[in-house]
Amino acid sequence: MPIKTGIEFESAMARVKAITMATDKQFKALEERARELGSSTTFTSTQVAEGMQYLSMAGFKTRTDNKSNAWCFKLSKCGSCRLGYNFRYRFKYS
Repeated sequence: MPIKTGIEFESAMARVKAITMATDKQFKALEERARELGSSTTFTSTQVAEGMQYLSMAGFKTRTDNKSNAWCFKLSKCGSCRLGYNFRYRFKYS
């Protein structure tokens, strides 16, 4: 099971890198943030990476993604909604 989880995380982060066109330094920061939020919230690192994908598709740059993530995770936790829904909703109406 841990191998599958690792593969899913790496795959999600690869999509983040492709969408953001982040430099290696920026990508490393995003990857560290995904791991950090995955261990300090009720969401997995893979779910965090998927949320980062939505932020990136909404046009957020890598420097603001890290700041925006926490807000969306808090909304998902208290709103009993799926994480991806909150990311899409946040940027559709902001």
